[in-house]
Amino acid sequence: MTGSRRRPSEDTMYELLSEKQGGSGGSILPTRSIKRWVIATFVLIVISLIEICVIVKLASQDPPKGFENGFATELPEAKDAISVEQVRFTSPLRVDENGTLHQVNDPSERRYTGNSSEVDQAWEDLVFGRYLRLRESEVNWLDSDEESDNLEVIPEDVSVITKAGMYGGVDMLYSLHCLNMLRKHLHSDHKNMQYFSDEEDSMHLDHCIDQLRQSIMCAGDLTPVTLRHVWMENPRRSVLLGETERMHTCRNFDAIRDWATERGVKEGRIEA
Repeated sequence: MTGSRRRPSEDTMYELLSEKQGGSGGSILPTRSIKRWVIATFVLIVISLIEICVIVKLASQDPPKGFENGFATELPEAKDAISVEQVRFTSPLRVDENGTLHQVNDPSERRYTGNSSEVDQAWEDLVFGRYLRLRESEVNWLDSDEESDNLEVIPEDVSVITKAGMYGGVDMLYSLHCLNMLRKHLHSDHKNMQYFSDEEDSMHLDHCIDQLRQSIMCAGDLTPVTLRHVWMENPRRSVLLGETERMHTCRNFDAIRDWATERGVKEGRIEA
């Protein structure tokens, strides 16, 4: 009588196979272990490939945008002029041994304070030709700002324009222009501005003050200013003076100024 034969268990099959291979010396790995090894190897290969792709992508990206490379809101064509340097600020206020307040000026630097033809020329050199004739790519980029009106062509019949076009410049030079306007108004012979009435002149000054406020707040320079307690005479009084002659990390002004000058000479600028 033929009965149903029971299928050998998995352990029995491995035992029989082991015997056929010559006893205990020829064991064979279970099928499950082989599958796990293959899956683990495949996962490691995939992870390695992903890591390689990430490294290649990061290596091919542009350097981070920011203070040293330029922000997204800054004129793209001007970014090549950016370089960074450390500069120690000058012209601090001090009190001498007699209790007299005075300003410490560096004799090797040009003077930007006071009322003289030399000081006027120093400021003229800082801000002259600050508005450049814009390229088409720059106009398109500026007009992409949906919250600002599109630029319009300035005709040649305007006295300071040598070539019709659309003009603009970097904020740094405009803010320096505003600061120069405030300087001029500190001196009596500079108070009458030829383009403005008294009311318009006052409005212009208020605008410049707020422009400088926003520019300083935007820059957010975190270099420390420390305080020193001093005694001043005539009359004798206790004063805290800010110590401003610290080392700052700055964008190189001369490099940006040279870029604006060269660009203006080659492609057009407002002669003012």
